[in-house]
Amino acid sequence: SKAANAGGGKAKPTPAPPAKSPPTPPPVDNDADATAEEREARALVRERMMLQQIDELREKLNATHKYPIIIERLTRDLELLKEESERRLERQVAESEELLKRQDDEIGRLQLKLDERQQQLQQRAGTADTVGELARLKAENDILHDENRANAGRLIDFAKKAESLGKQVSEVTADRDRLRREIEASSLTDAQKARILGDALRAQKSNFRKRLLECFARDGDDDD
Repeated sequence: SKAANAGGGKAKPTPAPPAKSPPTPPPVDNDADATAEEREARALVRERMMLQQIDELREKLNATHKYPIIIERLTRDLELLKEESERRLERQVAESEELLKRQDDEIGRLQLKLDERQQQLQQRAGTADTVGELARLKAENDILHDENRANAGRLIDFAKKAESLGKQVSEVTADRDRLRREIEASSLTDAQKARILGDALRAQKSNFRKRLLECFARDGDDDD
């Protein structure tokens, strides 16, 4: 029957495993038969290859650890510089407003004194002393008004500087983001990208600090 044939048939022979390929012989050290000059030349070639590998590893290591840390630090410094400029602007505007208020109070007080003196002088009108006193008081009053106008102009100037600084901060941030996108999209290596971006952020920080100092420079007080 078919069942008997299926159970009693001979098993197929197992194929023999493929023959193993002979082991690769170790590289022959030709330096044994080479001259001293040839051995030295080959040693120099091997040394250059090792140095090249070391440089490649160092470049990868820098790209992995060093430059991202520098970029992060420069980015943080740029943000701190922006915050510092905003605080400085707020402080100087507040100081100017306080100075303007004191000037207004002083002008009001002196105006009252001026009115009193004018009333007194009107009672003695016609004498040379009275005319000179009126001229002097008028000159003092004009000086006070000039100082008040100058201080008001300074406050307006600070407001313009605040607006200019806000635009500069926005430009710096936009330039930084645009530069980062362009570098990341380039075909440079990671180390080259990191190095270029780090240099760009460093230059951007320096330029922004220079613009900040120019924005807040005062006559005769460069360190304020």
